[in-house]
Amino acid sequence: MVRILTFALRFCFYFPFTKFQGTISNEKRIFPFESDALSMSFLSLTSNFIKESKVSIFHRWFLSILAIWCCLVPIVEPAQSYPIFAQQNYANPREANGRIVCANCHLAQKPVEIEVPQAVLPDTVFEAVVKIPYDQQVTQVQANGKKGALNVGAVLILPEGFSVAPAERIPEEMKSKIKKLYFQPYAVDKTNILVVGPVPGKKYSEMVFPILSPNPATDKSVSYLKYPIYLGGNRGRGQIYPDGSKSNNTVYNAPAAGTITQIEPSSPKGGYDITIETSNSLKTVEKIV
Repeated sequence: MVRILTFALRFCFYFPFTKFQGTISNEKRIFPFESDALSMSFLSLTSNFIKESKVSIFHRWFLSILAIWCCLVPIVEPAQSYPIFAQQNYANPREANGRIVCANCHLAQKPVEIEVPQAVLPDTVFEAVVKIPYDQQVTQVQANGKKGALNVGAVLILPEGFSVAPAERIPEEMKSKIKKLYFQPYAVDKTNILVVGPVPGKKYSEMVFPILSPNPATDKSVSYLKYPIYLGGNRGRGQIYPDGSKSNNTVYNAPAAGTITQIEPSSPKGGYDITIETSNSLKTVEKIV
């Protein structure tokens, strides 16, 4: 809806002899999501925009129809958050053998680090520092085929009862370390599993998770014990999509020996069809997503 109202407002600004009055207010969040740097500004539009505008009756009628159309026809943008693949396809992000869901699409192996206190008090906010080290001079192949910087993401599996700390409980010093990261639970019933990313790797190769410990005095399902913590982190795009198809960030082997005779886009959303002609004039088409 933000994009819809922004589009309508821009259109009105370009309209000749038009004057509008309104307000723009910003919704303040502790962890604004920073995927494509889309601002979360909500535009307050009222009927006074049209009534007080110096336009003809026809222009008012046209703008009214445009506003109704924008509300009824939503603008859907492609999802940029790759962790949603894991959330939609796997009920539990950690398999019985310890494998984290990140490894299903990111085939290479690199170490990640986590720093947590040795012990915490009940009902206390503490830091979990996640480090995803990599050579920041390295670039990757983006979905459009161009080179770009690497993004990073992480899945942090905490013991049951632990969760991300509410905004009002986070100290100011910790907020400055968190920067503009946004943490979301893996599922509605799995608030102890936190997902973040993809976010720019150069800025967030080290992340600070604000964690709230449970209180056994009020929650009888938790006890004073030693608990394990599991972490899965990745840097860069994956090599395989959840449906098994390859991304363009992997190695492709030709299905047959021959000559590449044609390369053309497979769809407006991306991908290519590569035609290979063999020595006996047979043609094979390899799809690259």
